[in-house]
Amino acid sequence: MRNNVKRQIRRNHIGGNALVIGSDIGKDFNAIVFMNKQGEVLYRMKRLNNDYKGYGDFLQAVNQLCAKNGFDQRIMGMEPTGHYWRKLGYFAGNSGIEVRFVKTTFLKHQKALDQSNPAKADIKDAYDIANMMREGRYCDTVVKEDVYQQLRRLGKHRGCLLKQSSSVQNRLRAWLDDHFPELMSNFSDVKAKGLRALLRVAPTPEDVLRIGEEALAGILAIASRRRNQARQKARILCEAARVSIGLPAAAGPDRLRLALLLDELDQCLKQIRSLEVEMLSLLEQIEESRYLLSIHGIGLISAAMFFGELGDVQGFSCARDIVSFAGIDPYETESGKFYGRRRISKQGRYLLRATLYRMALSVICHNKQIKSYYARKLASNARLKRKEALCAVMIKLVKVIFALIRDKRMYVEEADLRRREVA
Repeated sequence: MRNNVKRQIRRNHIGGNALVIGSDIGKDFNAIVFMNKQGEVLYRMKRLNNDYKGYGDFLQAVNQLCAKNGFDQRIMGMEPTGHYWRKLGYFAGNSGIEVRFVKTTFLKHQKALDQSNPAKADIKDAYDIANMMREGRYCDTVVKEDVYQQLRRLGKHRGCLLKQSSSVQNRLRAWLDDHFPELMSNFSDVKAKGLRALLRVAPTPEDVLRIGEEALAGILAIASRRRNQARQKARILCEAARVSIGLPAAAGPDRLRLALLLDELDQCLKQIRSLEVEMLSLLEQIEESRYLLSIHGIGLISAAMFFGELGDVQGFSCARDIVSFAGIDPYETESGKFYGRRRISKQGRYLLRATLYRMALSVICHNKQIKSYYARKLASNARLKRKEALCAVMIKLVKVIFALIRDKRMYVEEADLRRREVA
């Protein structure tokens, strides 16, 4: 019922004197269909090239149709296909055309309703998108370049670098498993500065024994800045090198491979740090970030990822819209006497969903109220799995964040509130 009301509002947003544009986006060219509010096709552009001339022809067609038919509103729908939509989307937005997105899943259903054969044609997709726009089946997301878009692009690039860094670390562990398997048990992580400095100088047991305990302690002390523990760790590493079961001394190609892995890991970590510094700089420009950061357990990078994926919170009318936007809205399947488990739809931005999941894990550890809510969820239903309870925490967290930003107030835990009342 609520979705029908929102669809009716979107449908009414498109007036009777509106030019509705459906566009099927491609890398090299696009298909465009122009129609009025009643569904009459006015003009088609089967092949609109992504170049200066093509965009000029598009704008000329829009202006001619508006002058001929007296349109006072221009609205364009498109699928957010990778990054290809940006050029035409921003060009249309800067030319005074309202740009909206349609969901890919909705488009598939629309195609099944409009045509019985499975034939694929770009102009047909553009026609279906235009019809969806007329019926109000589009998203409320507004296309514009702002701090949220910049944060989102940086967040996605950071995710790619994290995957690359993880891949390098796995290959580095594999190298150590072959040549010095006892080494990793003495360091917290393969990214540890002391370990990387040691691998530059003495990557094998033979090298460790050759340089000696004194030189080894000096390397670890400079890299890790823990002089008191460096000598003890050097002694342990020398003992491990004497009984190592690693392969014989690494040959030239193996040492070259190790050096390249270390260089690649250093480069990844440096780029990640640079990205995070820029993300924090952009986060300072978002006034609402201070309300989010007032919740114990939510860090700066998580807040930057959250706003980058969500955008302006003012564009959502209620917390339920954010829950749906993230794809964490629960649903269950039932048929006759069969009742399936409750699941989340996952029909939303996966990075926002992943960010909320990490935020929930952290908040459970640092926030007593949320931790208590999580424990009550687990205790209330013996069949409830931990991940299902975490999904409930994610939804709870969205509601809390939306309320804080809506009311422009800081988060206060019950214990802090009681201390204030006593004072």
